[in-house]
Amino acid sequence: MKNKPTPTPFWKDPLKISLLLIGLAIVTFLAWKGMGGTSTEAPEFKKEGELTFYRMDSLGQRQDIVSIDIEMADNTREITQGLMYRDEMEERQGMLFVFRNMESRSFWMKNTLIPLDILFVDDKARIVSIQEGKPLSEQSLPSEQPAKFVVEVNGGFCKQYGIEPGVRVQVKDMR
Repeated sequence: MKNKPTPTPFWKDPLKISLLLIGLAIVTFLAWKGMGGTSTEAPEFKKEGELTFYRMDSLGQRQDIVSIDIEMADNTREITQGLMYRDEMEERQGMLFVFRNMESRSFWMKNTLIPLDILFVDDKARIVSIQEGKPLSEQSLPSEQPAKFVVEVNGGFCKQYGIEPGVRVQVKDMR
């Protein structure tokens, strides 16, 4: 009568350990994606608010310039994703980035497929600087002054509507 070989414990079998690690990696990745990890897919535009650009005239009267629909980015995942991987955006759409504090900001256009005007806005809702972003550029586009908000709109939007530093914004959050 032959003795039955003793099975090798799974922790001593390299093949079983490898399969276990691969399985754990797949589960971890799927969980990360499910929690909103950065994606290379372009999300659909989701209107979350409206933003109006306006200026004050010499008599202190508000003069509205143009209003746009906005998506809002106010958490790390949304701020990191921004408008990356989108191949188009309607003329009167944009994204508002909301930060917790006023400080110097810098954006880049890595993985951004469309040209953008990047407007840096202070805590008094006043545009303090504007940068023109070129698609896929990794060049740093800094604010010239501290900013609490950043608005991204299609490239050329600011020239088309005469939006410049000093113009103010008003946001209507619709979430």
